Amino acid sequence: MSESCPYCDSELPQQGFYCPRCASPVRCKACGELLLTDAAACVYCGSAVLAPNVGAGLDTTRSIGNAPNKILLKETRSSRSLEASFSDSAVDGISAHLSFLLAAGISHSTYRPPVELKKDPTSPVEQLSLTALQDSRLPPTDTIEARHSVRLESSDAGDDRERLERIFLSEGGRLLLQETRLKAKSKRNYVIRLVCLFLYAHELRENPSVSRSSVNEILQSNGVNDGNARHWIANCDELVRDKDNLRLAAMGREFAKTILTEVFDPSFPDEWTPSSSSRIRNRTAPVGDDPEKPTQRKKASRSGTQPRKEAIVLANAWKEQFPGVVEQSLVFDQPLVGRGLIGLWAIWKIDSGDRATVSRVVLADFVAAAFDVSVNDRNLERSLKNEGPKTGRVRHVGGTCFRITESGIKYVESQIRDASTITTSSGGHATTS
Repeated sequence: MSESCPYCDSELPQQGFYCPRCASPVRCKACGELLLTDAAACVYCGSAVLAPNVGAGLDTTRSIGNAPNKILLKETRSSRSLEASFSDSAVDGISAHLSFLLAAGISHSTYRPPVELKKDPTSPVEQLSLTALQDSRLPPTDTIEARHSVRLESSDAGDDRERLERIFLSEGGRLLLQETRLKAKSKRNYVIRLVCLFLYAHELRENPSVSRSSVNEILQSNGVNDGNARHWIANCDELVRDKDNLRLAAMGREFAKTILTEVFDPSFPDEWTPSSSSRIRNRTAPVGDDPEKPTQRKKASRSGTQPRKEAIVLANAWKEQFPGVVEQSLVFDQPLVGRGLIGLWAIWKIDSGDRATVSRVVLADFVAAAFDVSVNDRNLERSLKNEGPKTGRVRHVGGTCFRITESGIKYVESQIRDASTITTSSGGHATTS
């Protein structure tokens, strides 16, 4: 003989402790006997019974809003919190889904569709819908409560610090530019990007205010400190000027973050650097030339100067004798001193004699021509001079000339082997000699 729920008159299954329609307790979980209507305890074994929650005339076919089982999920861009109140039997049916909710990453979207747990014949509830609620209004119950809160700190600041360390070299408390490709469109745009990144790097090092002389020095060392740069610094909205100090305004900070994204985006064009010519523009053509054709300037390697002939000869010899030995990405990912060491090692591979000793200018031009990675020759000289006493990988011969040591050769070759191993394990075919 079938039995019906004393609260909503729906037919009850032969097994189970709750009504599948209204979720009211109908059988004792301790002994399995039917419960009397509105009973506070089982008359057979004395176990306490949860009070039913059934509203008059309430249709609870697809909702359990008034049932003992309730879940409140709140999510923002930086945190997620979950408050749940449910019975022992309900735990078995939804535990896996709760684990998914707590482990899933937080979306950057402000909208997340409801998560629905479909009908499970072993569950005391036919269907449970989880939605992000603005107001819980949960009634007090005697059921088991589970509360869990997950808060995630934004990783933007940490990511920006790591990327800025690849752009600037810290040396004796000073920041030197080692990655000159800032994805600028013009010299003026390069100044703006360099200053914003320079101040942002200091800000993340807990030094938000930087002296004007330090800003002038970074501009001067990269050959872009001119009247236009000084006029922009004195009148722009991206900076806050405090006597002889400069710091980023909110607009400048946001722009610095945008610049960082563009610098490390390989699809974003890089149209101007101190070591290359400006964009080709239409100019007045000389008499006798086609006025429709732009006058093209020859490509330069360092602040408007042509690459040294010696560097071009060495670069051509490297490409001819050792093609594919060193990937461009390996050189690009190195700090400034690492780029210099790889360049010195490559020159030594070409000729281990007197030609292995080169000046900072030839070395910078060689790295640019052989690996398509630009470096600032003045900053490179300072880095190599500091590297010699520290590690013994490079020897300062005198003046601005350097030569790689046996220790430096072993170090560079280990770097190349490690990069080759990583590339090969991921499906590449890099080789070394």
